[in-house]
Amino acid sequence: DRFKQAETGNTRSQGGLGLGLAISLHLVELHRGSLDAYSEGEGRGSSFVLTLPLAPVVKGPILGSSAVRGPGVEDRKELEGLRVLVVDAEQDARDRVSNLLSVHGAIPIAVQSVADALDTLALYRPDVVISDIGLPGEDGYSFIRRVRQLPTEQGAGTPAAALTAYTSAEDRMQALVAGYQMHIPKPVDSVQLVATVANLA
Repeated sequence: DRFKQAETGNTRSQGGLGLGLAISLHLVELHRGSLDAYSEGEGRGSSFVLTLPLAPVVKGPILGSSAVRGPGVEDRKELEGLRVLVVDAEQDARDRVSNLLSVHGAIPIAVQSVADALDTLALYRPDVVISDIGLPGEDGYSFIRRVRQLPTEQGAGTPAAALTAYTSAEDRMQALVAGYQMHIPKPVDSVQLVATVANLA
């Protein structure tokens, strides 16, 4: 079941929304598997055991292979040459967004904090910024407000989208008021992300 973290707020030290385990369990059960969690107590860590049934052996071409699907993802270069700054506290999220952008021809650079993002903005001069809202120390709202206060030649007008799990109408409005041009809900939809970056650029 969904759970809540003791520490709340956009700048909490630990990420997550309390949905990961519940979603993982649901996905595993859809595949007729099981997911078990164990811990020996506070401070002793946790172990998660995922069990999935073996897939049947399929003769012939594998679905999704280049022979079946036609042009591969490597042929899609809608974002060719665009420099995209990706700001997210979670390594997995940074990697996923960066990989997706790379597949479509973009040149991503990923950082985990507002301080790193501001330094990178000055050096890297990205065409587009994609930033999470829940960041450590300073949140994504503070980040984009600081960007908009920079001199024009230092990137004040850089197009930006908030990519966040905060998805209510109020969250969207807050992101737009803070200075983002677009609001993209997590989990990221690859088609929406690519279209957003292309439109912003």
